[in-house]
Amino acid sequence: FIAKDHKYDKSIVSAITIIKNRVENKFWMLNKNARGIKKLKPGDKAVFYAASVEGRGFCGWGELATEPHPLTPEQRFYAFGKPSILFDFAVDFKVAEFWPKLKPIEEFASTLSFLKGKPNYIRCFRGSIKAITQEDFEYIISA
Repeated sequence: FIAKDHKYDKSIVSAITIIKNRVENKFWMLNKNARGIKKLKPGDKAVFYAASVEGRGFCGWGELATEPHPLTPEQRFYAFGKPSILFDFAVDFKVAEFWPKLKPIEEFASTLSFLKGKPNYIRCFRGSIKAITQEDFEYIISA
């Protein structure tokens, strides 16, 4: 799952803060039209990627407990900043972990299968959902 910096009033909320909030509340907000949303199912695992002015990299992981569903009123309460306030769906986590130290993307550019040979690998992190292999997932969480 990919999060980017959010606009809130006249300030910026870092993607890292957004991810930390989502992990603490054990759900991830999604746009119902996000590419790949219909493929998400309980038991799927995700790593959290932050695209932020504070840094770009991985900062946690989670295992899905649910399929995508409309946001509950309680979940909507935790939506702050744009684009999250525009999202209308969520997946809940069975397990979610935030890593306080960002794992910079530069450390993975030559090892992850979906980044190898791509000179502008940052472009691979557009959208909010990016499918990766089990091997890449395991490499990221063990690094």
